[in-house]
Amino acid sequence: GEAMKVLAEMGRKGITGNVTTYSTLMNACAKAGEAGKAMQVQEEMERKGIAGDVVSYNALMDACAKAGKVGEAMKVLAEMGRKGITGNVTTYSTLGIAGDVGTGGDGEKRHNRQCDDVQYV
Repeated sequence: GEAMKVLAEMGRKGITGNVTTYSTLMNACAKAGEAGKAMQVQEEMERKGIAGDVVSYNALMDACAKAGKVGEAMKVLAEMGRKGITGNVTTYSTLGIAGDVGTGGDGEKRHNRQCDDVQYV
């Protein structure tokens, strides 16, 4: 998709970008339903030594959720935890969407339980 073209063009021009750049590209992938490409963007970001933040991880989870990849979305959440990144309301709202897509609609109940522990920032 277009996000991958932008990423390739950035590479050709020697533009590194920052976490906001990569988050925006992952959001574009999510909107296009391209979870695999969002994962490629995240991998490229990490190869360049750019640390993810809650926004970039939310974008990646959103891409997974919209593609019905519940397991992948949960892996992203686990990676956030390993890296000490605290989820926010968007994080758990996204997981609620993933739960609805992948488990027949019980995501809202899980989402409500998870939001009890969310930090509002």
